[in-house]
Amino acid sequence: MALGEKKWKVICQVVGEVLMVACLGIVCSLFACNQLADRLSLEMFETP
Repeated sequence: MALGEKKWKVICQVVGEVLMVACLGIVCSLFACNQLADRLSLEMFETP
């Protein structure tokens, strides 16, 4: 494996990195969706 490291250490590192990237993506998408929903709801109420 990677420079003689134990298999479980490498697996834990990969899983940790995937979880960090996934959490960052979820937080960013939630923020973007809330902003989009706010603008869309305002637009819907303004148009006759």
